[in-house]
Amino acid sequence: MLNIGDPISRIGYGNLVEQTTDTLRILAIRIDFPEDANNLTTGNGTFDFSASGEIVIDPPPHDITYFEHQLLALSNYYKTVSTGKLILEGEVYPKDPQGSYTVSEEMSHYSPIDSEELLDRRLAELFQEAFQLADMTDDIDFSRFDCFMLFHAGVGGDFALDFDSTPQDIPSVFIDFQTLKGELGNNDPTYSGISVNEGQFFIRDGSILPETQSQEGFDIALLGTMAVMFGSQLGLPVLFNPDSGLPGIGVFGLMDQGSGNFFGLLPAEPCAWSKVFLGWETPIEVRNADSLPVAASQTVDRNKIYKIPINAREYFLVENRFRDSGGDNTAIARDANGVRIEFKWDRQGQRILAEEPPGVITQVSEYDFGLPIRFDSTGETVLPGPGLLIWHIDERIIEANFSANRVNANPSRRGVDLEEADGAQDIGQRYGLLDPGFGSENGITEDAWWGSHPVITRFLRPGEPVSFGPTTSPSSNANDGSLSHIIMTDFSEPDEVMTFSVREDISSPGFPQYVGVSGSVTNSPVISDLDDDGSQEIVWSSNNSTDVFVWNSDGSKFIPNQDVGERNKINGEADFLPLAVFANPPGSFAFSPAIARRNDGNVVVVVTDEAIVGYAPEDSDSNGRADELFAFQSGEIFTTSPIVIESSNQSRPFQIIVGTQSGKVVTVDSDGQGQVLVDLGTDRISGFAAFGNGTLAYSSQGGSVGALLLEDGSVLWQESSISGFSKPPAVADVDANGELNVILANDQGEFFVFDKDGNVMQGFPKTVSDNPPSELALADLNDDRLFEILFVADNEIMALNHVGNLVDNFPIRIDPQSAALGKLQTQTSPILADLNDDGSPEIIVGSALNTLVAFEVTGSFVSGFPLSVGGAINSTAAVSDLDADGDTELVAVSDDGFFYAWDLTNMFNPENVPWGSYLADARHTNAKLETQEPVPPSEQLLPANTAYNYPNPTEGNLTTIRYRLNFPAEVNIKIYDLAGELVDELAGTGFGQADNEVNWEVTNIESGVYLARVEAEGNGMKDVAIFKIAVVK
Repeated sequence: MLNIGDPISRIGYGNLVEQTTDTLRILAIRIDFPEDANNLTTGNGTFDFSASGEIVIDPPPHDITYFEHQLLALSNYYKTVSTGKLILEGEVYPKDPQGSYTVSEEMSHYSPIDSEELLDRRLAELFQEAFQLADMTDDIDFSRFDCFMLFHAGVGGDFALDFDSTPQDIPSVFIDFQTLKGELGNNDPTYSGISVNEGQFFIRDGSILPETQSQEGFDIALLGTMAVMFGSQLGLPVLFNPDSGLPGIGVFGLMDQGSGNFFGLLPAEPCAWSKVFLGWETPIEVRNADSLPVAASQTVDRNKIYKIPINAREYFLVENRFRDSGGDNTAIARDANGVRIEFKWDRQGQRILAEEPPGVITQVSEYDFGLPIRFDSTGETVLPGPGLLIWHIDERIIEANFSANRVNANPSRRGVDLEEADGAQDIGQRYGLLDPGFGSENGITEDAWWGSHPVITRFLRPGEPVSFGPTTSPSSNANDGSLSHIIMTDFSEPDEVMTFSVREDISSPGFPQYVGVSGSVTNSPVISDLDDDGSQEIVWSSNNSTDVFVWNSDGSKFIPNQDVGERNKINGEADFLPLAVFANPPGSFAFSPAIARRNDGNVVVVVTDEAIVGYAPEDSDSNGRADELFAFQSGEIFTTSPIVIESSNQSRPFQIIVGTQSGKVVTVDSDGQGQVLVDLGTDRISGFAAFGNGTLAYSSQGGSVGALLLEDGSVLWQESSISGFSKPPAVADVDANGELNVILANDQGEFFVFDKDGNVMQGFPKTVSDNPPSELALADLNDDRLFEILFVADNEIMALNHVGNLVDNFPIRIDPQSAALGKLQTQTSPILADLNDDGSPEIIVGSALNTLVAFEVTGSFVSGFPLSVGGAINSTAAVSDLDADGDTELVAVSDDGFFYAWDLTNMFNPENVPWGSYLADARHTNAKLETQEPVPPSEQLLPANTAYNYPNPTEGNLTTIRYRLNFPAEVNIKIYDLAGELVDELAGTGFGQADNEVNWEVTNIESGVYLARVEAEGNGMKDVAIFKIAVVK
């Protein structure tokens, strides 16, 4: 029932300009019940109009003046915490000083104890009955009011101190429109709310509140409950765990336990995220800065909240919460009659001192005085504090759980989470009296950050300065475990203005940049120096539209224009972010672009389903779009990214080749003249690869693969008996025999390598997966001067040698228990580049769990990875030296709708980038044309240390026997038990200069230890290797 209100439309949530003052008017009505003698409720159903007696907090009589003062207290609270941006005005009905509207049933009827569902229905009925009763009794113009409150006689059923002796006290709730619609309107789509003023006005939501929260000898102020309910009215979600009621942010925010600070008289200010959400504060975004001043909320300094991005959807907010601005451990308050009240908190506890018995306390000097305190080493003097609060905000979690009001329902993955400086995640825990964390479950002063934090400097990291970073506890990593590279240091001591420094050493300045769409983003970027100025530009086209984007190396627009994209925010408002739109070719969607070169400069080549278009990298007419050089449309549906074939012919410097839905190959010259080169007689063309001699390899969805001449379209060879290929082929000399091969995988996970004449090479086909693999990448991983074949399939990065066997240390399996990786997407193909100056390429792929990961060829993580993004990466990354500073930049686009760039520290060397982008390069050749001389083999035919089996012990019914041959050989494998009896005999493959593999079927083999004897004979030599195999059933 405690849900989120419809955002008040007049409040400018999150506007780019600072919000001006808004005024909301509240209608509050008082209702009572038929008198009762029910011991399960507090009181008898009527208001308390007695003399004050000894009650200090919210004393009676609870007449109209009392409730007007409560509204004044609420107004002063919100005026203070919003720094004057929200003004509340209210009226109380009925106007009779001791009047109220009497509803039809006793209090217990509206608060049944047996059913949550029935309780929701009865509370909605009470809300409706009360306001319609007020409408019938008094002449009220409901349209003059924005918000509606119901004050009922009795105590709220909100605080159970030990044993709840009055379980039928009515709980305080905010009832939203969806609850009213469901409980009163039977979810009728035409339901408009509670009808008043003869159907001219409808009440859509509001709060149910008691006359007081004090009971059983405990004085608790009504203000805290009113404030948190009105927070829901403003659209704030609760930040405690709605399932267990346990804290989520504890005493540090209004929408959790902070509403009850200092007996409810000093509700905590809304946390930094809540203020940003409501538009009361605009955070200052920083990545690298020294000695940033952070002012407490009630100071005149404007630097109140800093935002440090992790990715486009996740970030830290830093705020200063200071509880004693006067430094005298005293907060001053007054009631409506001007009576002075002092709040003190010391070794004697929380105390309220007054000149005379006060009424409702309506003004307070500082609401955060109710935050936790700390003492000096003597235990007598209260020190300033708490200090800086670091909030970890994950908009993905908030967005997914906002409408259900469950933002912090998962204690291990909260949408608004406090990074507790003391290293223990205590907030929200259940501790027993003897547990070490007892007393810290709601938050303690040590959860804040300051320079001499004793828990950090004495226990967690003795001798080190206080810092918050990737290796601290808590860490600055993203929620999925990926590295943010954020380090906060130089924390000052608690004061009204504190300072800290922040470093983020990996994001490229100017990024991430918005691409205007979210969802599955499968197109990949290319990098090229379009304008020949020495710096690289990033070119990307949307697969969800035909928009083409180009960014400069600093993230700015390559083509100046006024284009912006609207990005809806959680609070219903929108940000308008710059879009680096370069062109809008005709069609429904685009493929990944390519770059061509002609005599007068570069050409950006874009293929959509309808057209092949070339653009010059300039805007000569200043219309905000690149100049179109040519556009070819044939009526065919195009199905591939373009491949660009360059020529030394000055009049025809390049050709663009594209496939079609009907199996045709289309070419477009540099002057834009196009034609159908050949009709292959297949169905949908999947892609191409370039041989470099005027020959192309091609594949089709129907299962055809072949080679053709560009000169006349003649087909050199074609194989059509294989099941479908949805991915393009690749070309390389994988066996170093001087002849180029065609490599590709079909959608059933079978790999094929063809020779120059179209024959399937030895060792193939090789089944590697049950699902379609990604596009391929080619690189020499182990310095044997042979190209390995890399791809992503299922949850693994695989690498095959030239005979189809796995390369050592592969597959790189992604641990399903690792939150930082998840299942790699087959839409993302690997790229390879040296990222740490070790001379060996690293493998970079996107992940479904919002990360970009990089592995050494040994299978270990590259230091500094994985990198965090705001959504899955379903496309291929790219690597280059964007800004010509000598080091490496890495770029990728994410499903969160943002384009990311990272500035790495290693030196960029093109020779150490064997496969730097989608389909190899900016021309999409998908080929490695160089041929390397293989490393001369050692004299030994079968090195004994290369023979083994995996897995060992066996798992399932198969184990794989693996061995390396330096020369072609005949191989015989015999398996013996420990008694020397022959158990099985196998013929092994004999590929030279390769790791060979043979599967041993152990279905009928008993558990035990066996000896495998591998004998190889060839090249005039004979070698034997023996090793043990453990069979486990």
